[in-house]
Amino acid sequence: VLFGEADIIKTLQTLPGVSAGTAGLAGMYVRGGNGDDNLYMIEGNPLYQINHVGGLFSSFNAEAVKDVEFFKSAFPARYGGRLSSVVDIHTKDGNMKEYHGSAMLGLTSGSLNLEGPLVKDRTSFNFALRRSWIDALSAPTIAIWNATRNKGETQIVARYAFTDMNFKLNHQFNDRSRGYAGLYWGNDFLKGGEKREGDNGYESRNTGRLRWGNIMAFTGWSYVFNNQLFGNVNAAFTHYSSTLKGDYYQGTEANYVSQESSTRNRIDDLSIRANFDFRPNASHQLHFGTHYIYHRFHPVDEKSHFSNGMTTQTRQNNDTALPAHELGIYMEEDWKMNKRIRLNAGVHLGLYTIDGKTYTSLEPRFSSRFLINPQLSLKASYTRMSQYVHQVNESYINLPTDTWIPVSRKLKPMQSDQLDRKSV
Repeated sequence: VLFGEADIIKTLQTLPGVSAGTAGLAGMYVRGGNGDDNLYMIEGNPLYQINHVGGLFSSFNAEAVKDVEFFKSAFPARYGGRLSSVVDIHTKDGNMKEYHGSAMLGLTSGSLNLEGPLVKDRTSFNFALRRSWIDALSAPTIAIWNATRNKGETQIVARYAFTDMNFKLNHQFNDRSRGYAGLYWGNDFLKGGEKREGDNGYESRNTGRLRWGNIMAFTGWSYVFNNQLFGNVNAAFTHYSSTLKGDYYQGTEANYVSQESSTRNRIDDLSIRANFDFRPNASHQLHFGTHYIYHRFHPVDEKSHFSNGMTTQTRQNNDTALPAHELGIYMEEDWKMNKRIRLNAGVHLGLYTIDGKTYTSLEPRFSSRFLINPQLSLKASYTRMSQYVHQVNESYINLPTDTWIPVSRKLKPMQSDQLDRKSV
């Protein structure tokens, strides 16, 4: 991988049917789909921005990850909302008996991971922090360059840094009951431009600042009702925002022109999920559950301020909130007929309400496996998926200035039917 640092998304890019799109970047295009057709989740809750440095690194710290589930076909009925793939990431619970730690020093970033018991055999924690030091490495070079410039010559303004943090608490109430809570925070900051100072107090600057990232807080409870029924309830709040600010100034204190502008888009999600597994016998396993998400989209929030020392003008476009309600209900059965044949059939019912309009989708799922011998099997699957949000891209590179917008009365949800046959 680039710069020798482990990256989950770039590892997935090596799988058949998955393309990186642009070499060296962490974007993912699965079987011809777009980048926004992939569903990325932490503990079953979706994220909207998963890249650092415009795609050079993903937002998932490998030190904090316990396991990753990746689906590009034969999607389980519990997933919905995207067309191409699902990446469901589970973070580490923490060691219940001993304290452990690790540190990593890379070419572009460093990370720290700590885990251990708060109450032995009862409560544990896992904490992982990663930060880049691109700004620390570049700052001396920029300072030396600016120091060589004479008065009146242009100087460089530049800084970039990213940070992500994962924290999870895990508590074992008893042999049947377990609770957990956690926090994910990822943030990028980019600043660039130029400045110049002249005689008689003259100053000129033209800079831009871009900040983007996700915050997710989640909590859940798992319970074993008996040796046949298991349940999990999860609630989460997710916030995504991207802010671009521009600052232009030219003149002296007595005679100047100044202009500031900012553009912001953000999404707030409040969700709750309930999943159940019922196993009546060793051959049958039934999965069923539901989820509800309250979305609040803010596609564009623009502000500008102009002043020339004598007049001042401020403009602001009202930040129009677009609330939406998403409901999903699913059921699927996994049936092991015999040692050679295994079937999985299910259905996902999705409802999406926005601006008084409700879209309904009935999504059947079916997959089968026929084991010829331990080294060879035949697989076939059919899946229908629906997608209710879209990303408006400014270029072929996934940028934080790209805006997520939901469906509307005129913009209908996308839908896909996927038939997959293969021998493994």
